[in-house]
Amino acid sequence: MKHTNISEKTETIIRQIFKPLPIFVSGMLMGSIVT
Repeated sequence: MKHTNISEKTETIIRQIFKPLPIFVSGMLMGSIVT
């Protein structure tokens, strides 16, 4: 149970880090297209 709890915590951390990435990348792409 402890191991799954740790993996769940790391999964939420990874999601918090990687969720804004597609938005950031799409924003970069849109910015490069506009300029």
